[in-house]
Amino acid sequence: MVLVWLGSATIAWAADLEVGGGGYPDLDDALAAAASGDRILMNTGVYPGAWRIEQPDRLTIEAKPGASVRLSASVAAVEPDGLLHAVGIDLTLRDLELDGNSRPGLRVSGGGRLTLHRVDLHSASRSAGGGGVAVDGVGTSLVVAGGELHDNASGADGGAVRVGDGASATLLGVRLAANTSGASGGALWCDGACDVSDSRFLANAAGGAGGAVFVASGASFGIDRAWVCGNEAQQQGGGLAFSQVTGWSGSHLVSFGNLAHQQGGGIYLDGQSSGTLENADFVGDAADQQGEAVYANGASGAMALYNILFTDLSSQGLYGPAVAVDSYSSDVTGAFTGNASETGGHSAAPDYVSYVDTVDCEANDLHLAVGSPQLGWGAAGHLPYLGALGEACTPVAEVPGDGIDQDCDGLDDCFFDGDGDGYGDSGAAVVHGVGLACIGPQEASVGGDCDDADPLVSPAGQEVPLDGVDGDCDGTELCYADTDDDGFGAGDPDFPSATLDCSGAGAAPVDGDCEPGDGAAYPGAPEQCANGIDDDCDGEIDTDAVPVTWYRDNDGDGHGDPADTVEDCAAPQSYVASGDDCDDLDPDRYPGAPELCDGRDQDCDEEIDEGLVTGVVYADADGDGYGDPDASAEGCVGQGYVDDASDCDDGDGGVHPGALEICDGLDDDCDGQLLECDLGRGGIAEDEPRSGGVAGCACAQGGASGGWLLLGLAGLAARRRQQGSLTRPGEPRSVEK
Repeated sequence: MVLVWLGSATIAWAADLEVGGGGYPDLDDALAAAASGDRILMNTGVYPGAWRIEQPDRLTIEAKPGASVRLSASVAAVEPDGLLHAVGIDLTLRDLELDGNSRPGLRVSGGGRLTLHRVDLHSASRSAGGGGVAVDGVGTSLVVAGGELHDNASGADGGAVRVGDGASATLLGVRLAANTSGASGGALWCDGACDVSDSRFLANAAGGAGGAVFVASGASFGIDRAWVCGNEAQQQGGGLAFSQVTGWSGSHLVSFGNLAHQQGGGIYLDGQSSGTLENADFVGDAADQQGEAVYANGASGAMALYNILFTDLSSQGLYGPAVAVDSYSSDVTGAFTGNASETGGHSAAPDYVSYVDTVDCEANDLHLAVGSPQLGWGAAGHLPYLGALGEACTPVAEVPGDGIDQDCDGLDDCFFDGDGDGYGDSGAAVVHGVGLACIGPQEASVGGDCDDADPLVSPAGQEVPLDGVDGDCDGTELCYADTDDDGFGAGDPDFPSATLDCSGAGAAPVDGDCEPGDGAAYPGAPEQCANGIDDDCDGEIDTDAVPVTWYRDNDGDGHGDPADTVEDCAAPQSYVASGDDCDDLDPDRYPGAPELCDGRDQDCDEEIDEGLVTGVVYADADGDGYGDPDASAEGCVGQGYVDDASDCDDGDGGVHPGALEICDGLDDDCDGQLLECDLGRGGIAEDEPRSGGVAGCACAQGGASGGWLLLGLAGLAARRRQQGSLTRPGEPRSVEK
């Protein structure tokens, strides 16, 4: 059983099924063999195809550690299924690249659950909604944790993700960039229940409303700790747009450089929408019409904003029936219009850590610098203002390099990078980053450097074979493969050894092995005679070889006389390699020969008649297979003895149990009865009954006919004595025991 920690859930897999690398040849074969709870591990490679997965009910597909795996949509990836469709199952995809190849991406339906963990989904295109992922059906859900959804497109709603009515989606720590939709929701279109946190929406575009996100009528929506930057809508809401949505909420939102070609450069609410936003920054947003930062249409809806910064706006930053409590606006004269108002406003400008007056989503750090006047704002009943990217939190253990402030000090911890190669020493003490970024001197967001004093050594370093240095920090050195463990390798030095000196199993520091499958052949090995192998790898066979001893085989049984030998590389005629014959003049005697009951040692083990069945045996003098009960001995069957004692005349081979009874005055079949002719009564004497009712003989009274009959029978008996017993068909004949 394999365990993994993800978030707060512990997952147990029933079995691991490997694809590639000696496992299943492709994903289809592994899916056909998978059972509920199994995990499919993918080796490095590109796997083209299109998959509709309806069973098992719970399954994980992920890349093996260190593997680079790309699932690429083939020509079979068409709507509605696309690259992969999970139907009514709980499917997790982890550490994979999913290439839509300009074809429909993923789909989950039928009440199933699709989890994307550290997945890179890109280049998918769907004419219907949800170019990257379509989430359809009541009870169906999508969870995206980490990873990226970028460069996906939809001809309708939701360039990256479309969540249908009754479905749900959770986005945690996701980067959504350069996605486009022909209608609304450049990155995300939500008609169900959607929750977004610790995520970035960058440079997405919509042909309708909601350059980054569009929330439809009746949906529920929450957004927390999000960066919405550089998105564009041809209609309303350059960043976020809401249509008939009530009660949505958001916090710690940065809306930076978004553009709406109608109203609401940052956020747009129609007349039936309302919501609450706290601790947010609107920086450099723009709209061709009203509300550069926020537009609230207002017929029945309204928006409440707490602890808000409006920076670098030209006019009409907040428009509509909205109230900003404890806020700042750089545009004092036109910031609040269309029934918008301000309570507890501040005039001091914020001091950001790093702000460049351009729409460069990756070049600005909008954390409030130490000493910024906005730190400590606190609208009644709302969080103290620490800036949109900061928060009041419960301190927990910091995770270095993840861009999140877990211990609530406003900074992320970083790995110490002593050699400046971009990788830190995981075992060294951590250092504080610049805000939540590890961009300062000797800071790295990634650990794993196995030699932090050598800039050429890191997880991204180049492995140099046979140099005794783990250049890429994978725990191995590249050596020659030594498949026969003779200390010499062959081929290119590309075998990964766990020992840096190439002394581990299957590895060698030198090459030159001319017979990689023979452990007795290697440079310097003793040359052997007549084996057809260059044992010492000098390019010649049998040179300087030690001669082989051959043994004469006089009887041709394959075993030679140990006393009659010659020395040569090749076997002379009538000589063999084995010299273990105990009698080289008898072909029936040699090691392994079957032992006979004859008083001799057939198998050359210095034992006689061993292994044979012994006991009381009886002499069979006439060789008819039946023994004399009066001539017994202790021994084994054979050499004139049998294990039968039923012969009534062991001197006559024609007399034994089962023999043919004839009219000869003898008990031929040893049943205790004689066949006699009673001539005194002048009648015919019949033989005792035979099978089938056939009479054996008849004797006539007196006369020539009777005499001739007896004479003929006497001749028959004589011939039988010469030829052996007369037997009926199916009776045993005399055999040699």
